[in-house]
Amino acid sequence: MKRRSKLFLIVAGIIFAIGVTVCLVAAGVSTSTGEQLFAAKIGEDKVYTYKIGNGETDKIKVSVTDADVNIYGGSDRSYIEVVNFNENLCSYSANSAVVTFKEASEVKDITGFWESGLSFKGLRYLLLPTSGGGKKTVNIYIDSIEYVKIFDIAIGKGNVTVSGIDSETDINVSLKNGKVTLSDIVTESCVNIKASGDLATDVNFKNVSANTVSVTAKRAKFVGEGFKSAECDMNITVGSVTTDFTPLLESYEIAVKAKGKLVVDEVPYIDSYNDKYPSDNAATPPSADNGEEEEVRAYLNILGDDLSVSLDTPVVYDAGEETTANQ
Repeated sequence: MKRRSKLFLIVAGIIFAIGVTVCLVAAGVSTSTGEQLFAAKIGEDKVYTYKIGNGETDKIKVSVTDADVNIYGGSDRSYIEVVNFNENLCSYSANSAVVTFKEASEVKDITGFWESGLSFKGLRYLLLPTSGGGKKTVNIYIDSIEYVKIFDIAIGKGNVTVSGIDSETDINVSLKNGKVTLSDIVTESCVNIKASGDLATDVNFKNVSANTVSVTAKRAKFVGEGFKSAECDMNITVGSVTTDFTPLLESYEIAVKAKGKLVVDEVPYIDSYNDKYPSDNAATPPSADNGEEEEVRAYLNILGDDLSVSLDTPVVYDAGEETTANQ
């Protein structure tokens, strides 16, 4: 080996040693000041924690591949936990309006690395293993004063849980397949669930009240308990729907079209069911200008090909009303 090459190797080794020393010193300083330079070790998991929110966060956007995402309302403070992710395949950004966490798929070569929009994040990430041993998870905790206008969650495969949200918030969840659980949700805005994968996705609603609900899936099992909405569209190609439904308006319309077992209020029907309250035969009170009032109805539309439906509707005791159900 030439003398010059040896000299370059020695200089490179010195620079590397200095870099390691600086990283270790920075780790100590960050600990003393409360800054998280490295992931915290909790059991077998690696956890980064980010404080979020100023009371007016417009959007929290999470895009991950194979991971779970949990959103918990009613926390004592607002923050995000990022668990067991490869730091060099992730990016996190936040300002007063938008919080974004994004994960890229595995980068096979240097070309793909740069094209992914990610970049090398520093020597400190090479000093520790790139991921923990457990499940990749994003936990989002929202306190009672934080008002998030939009949750936008996109995952490949995994579970999404949202609970304890009581605000005018859009909840958008898209995934290939996995499980979506919403509980104790009250919003005058929208809930949108889209499952695009060929495997079955479980969608569970418990005590969910939303102005507009959309559930779209190739294959899914939907279960609802204490479900309220003004406008609800379910389009599930294959699977089942077992739910109750309480409209958020006094007048409502229900339409079910599914080529599977269909039971409404414990009564079986063939292929379709339609109902209106009040019915078209009921008298409509005139408006102040002696014209007819424009009727505004809540509605539930369920559509599927090979879909089994078991539905409980509001029980209305009115001798003048008739059901237009097809039996």
